[in-house]
Amino acid sequence: MIKDYLSMCISNTSINSLISLPDLVFNNYCRDSYRINRGIYNTIEAWFYKNGYIDILERRRKILRFLEAHKHRAEKNGKLRFGRGNLVPHLEDFEYTEVQGG
Repeated sequence: MIKDYLSMCISNTSINSLISLPDLVFNNYCRDSYRINRGIYNTIEAWFYKNGYIDILERRRKILRFLEAHKHRAEKNGKLRFGRGNLVPHLEDFEYTEVQGG
């Protein structure tokens, strides 16, 4: 059922529909599209929240931009990995680049 709902939303849509999905469906989208686990997702979301992205829609836009910017790091199986202790530095670099207009 969740996959059907997700497929319907994504097939018709734009980023606004995607970021408006219920929490579990959005998390599953990130898991399936970027092959990240719940822990990585939670760390990314918490980091953006702690760094001023209180609005859920704005935070989800950032999450998607971050994941898209790091797709090149995916392994052959498509799984996105950052390495032990490297996720937060990647988030910091991403945010610095975004703020600088990069």
